[in-house]
Amino acid sequence: AAAEAFGHPDSALQERALNLVARRLKAAGEAVLPELRLAAEALNPVHHARAGALFGAVLGGSGEDDTAWDELLPPAPEPAPLGEPLATPAEVAEELAVLLAAGRPGVAVFERVLDGLVRHAHRDRPALAGALEPVLRAHPWQNVGRWQDCGPTDALYLAAVVAGRVDPHRPGHIFRNKGRHPLRGEHNTVYGTVLANRISEAAERVATDPLPLLLATPTDATGAIAATALVGRIAAYEAAGAATAPADLNAALLRVAPTADPEVLAAADRLASPAGRWLAGWLRGGGLPGQPSERVLFAPAPATLRPLRYWDRWWEALKRLAVAQPGSGGPAGPAGERLGPDFRALLEGTEPSVARVRKQDEWLWEPTEHWAAMLPHHREELAARWLDRFADSADRERRGAARMLVVLAEAGGPAGLALHLALAYCLGARFPEDRTAAVDALLVLAARGDLDGALLGRELGELVTLGTVKPNRLAHALGTAADTGAYATVWSVLAPALPALLGGEALRGTADVLAVATDAARRSGARGPVAEVTATAARPGAARLVKEARALRDVLAGG
Repeated sequence: AAAEAFGHPDSALQERALNLVARRLKAAGEAVLPELRLAAEALNPVHHARAGALFGAVLGGSGEDDTAWDELLPPAPEPAPLGEPLATPAEVAEELAVLLAAGRPGVAVFERVLDGLVRHAHRDRPALAGALEPVLRAHPWQNVGRWQDCGPTDALYLAAVVAGRVDPHRPGHIFRNKGRHPLRGEHNTVYGTVLANRISEAAERVATDPLPLLLATPTDATGAIAATALVGRIAAYEAAGAATAPADLNAALLRVAPTADPEVLAAADRLASPAGRWLAGWLRGGGLPGQPSERVLFAPAPATLRPLRYWDRWWEALKRLAVAQPGSGGPAGPAGERLGPDFRALLEGTEPSVARVRKQDEWLWEPTEHWAAMLPHHREELAARWLDRFADSADRERRGAARMLVVLAEAGGPAGLALHLALAYCLGARFPEDRTAAVDALLVLAARGDLDGALLGRELGELVTLGTVKPNRLAHALGTAADTGAYATVWSVLAPALPALLGGEALRGTADVLAVATDAARRSGARGPVAEVTATAARPGAARLVKEARALRDVLAGG
């Protein structure tokens, strides 16, 4: 019965069960040995040597060495293609109904609907209006003031314009604000403003000069546009003698994938329109450059000596690692063209400040896949601008932000300080589902070769020292990652974190972290002493932290 605990995830509980069995083994007799040997295979490898000596067996299934474990990582995810454009007005109406019924419509369904409305309004607007009629009866457009951000379901506005139910040039009175556009509410984020610009621009062109297609429609679900596809679309505009729309072109440039393919670059060079020349220069220059990230400690001084009340000046209690970036307006075109101000706002400079952190509670917002799809090759910049939300999951114990980490892990562009710091915060998140999402992101980055284990480990050490990340939460998260078979990945993160975890006063849960580290080090064959581990192991006594440090020390010494 005691041997059933050999399979428990807690290594300390396994050790207690092994101690109990060892005390009773002589009285039980040799008849129990076969069952005990079988049960002992579930033990943490740290206990294999002792259990093998007790039960007269070699455990681990690998003879003298039970460290020959292969690193198991999930396959690197491939972005799902968006698929062919919607072929008929009926398909557009059907997909619009799906979009409006979905709680969280994905990037693919929104972008296909937006493109379908534009394409078929250009081909046969009356036929499209007829197909949309049942959907608009069930979901009439309400031309009222906005108390939420512009989102994907606002494609309904474009459908209402196509059907002639709304005049895009007469916004009207919106909650005493004469002339306010229904998509540009006062609570829009910079991402909502970009989305509002795209939808309203398409609506205005439907009424005056319909666009044959949208340049900014992605070719995969991350929001990216293949360079060859965008070159072909602008060539189609030139062949039709159509004028591109500014917001549509801006959004497309931010989404186009960098390329060094000489055939694609040559085809871009043959484009003659201003938009084509801008695209050619954009591709030749490598597109929008990445921004450098600088780590900054945000620790505002209290404004007064008056004690804090609930939720009153809560930021004064923060000590938070943040990221500063200088901002970028994007490369200029050959005739001096620049991205519009609303698109430049996506990449304006960012650094921690009281004004910025206070905005978190002025109006609640959460990053979405649609926001990430606006900058599919710049996840580092997105992580820097969303870092407050990721930090909230640890130091303010808010739920839900970590789900976007997986989206950023699957996106393109460099994975630098901002993304690794966001991951560090969420590995120490309050809620288990957020930690699980962080583990998923960790494994995706590792599978794609984008994980910098040393950087992540150092940031985790800093956050533990600040008190932001609690060791018991970190042990749970990295233990989950190790259970998938990613032992070398977990050790690559924990090895640089251990000096900070053991360098000062040991916090509750540090022994759990050491147990995960010992298992990961043993199974990945890690060797080489860690000074802080050796120093902790040399302490007198039999406290669990000391025992776990001794076990890790012995593993790293090859014992």
